[in-house]
Amino acid sequence: MRPLAVLSWLVFLAASAGGARAADWDHDANISGGVEALVAAYRAGGIDFAAGLSRACYASIDGAGEPDVQLQRLEYCAGIDFSGYLLDRRDAEANGTPRSEFFSSQMLMLRLEKLEEFIPDPGAQQRILRAWGSATADALQKQLQ
Repeated sequence: MRPLAVLSWLVFLAASAGGARAADWDHDANISGGVEALVAAYRAGGIDFAAGLSRACYASIDGAGEPDVQLQRLEYCAGIDFSGYLLDRRDAEANGTPRSEFFSSQMLMLRLEKLEEFIPDPGAQQRILRAWGSATADALQKQLQ
């Protein structure tokens, strides 16, 4: 079973247990869309422009409507954020440049704490974050080929 198929079940079970409506959307396409948007922003204006995209994405979550739509938006933002982290790390290693503070692991995890609002179980949160990270890495690799 693909990682995001497993993720679909995890989100469904965690959202159901947490009282939110079951999340049912194409997780692969959602993560890939975030990665694609980040890569386009990065190519257009570098890591700072990409950070602006991520900020705007997170700012849009609360106004996205119902909790399941907000969770879907958070997943999209996570695709943006994880891919920004990975691109920033790649560039720093290849060019010997300093890492972006915005895309540091500490700042990334602070932003992703928003998942707690939708999924109260810490174990489920960790499994979802790992699945989002893995799906992002796969989608980013495809974007950069």
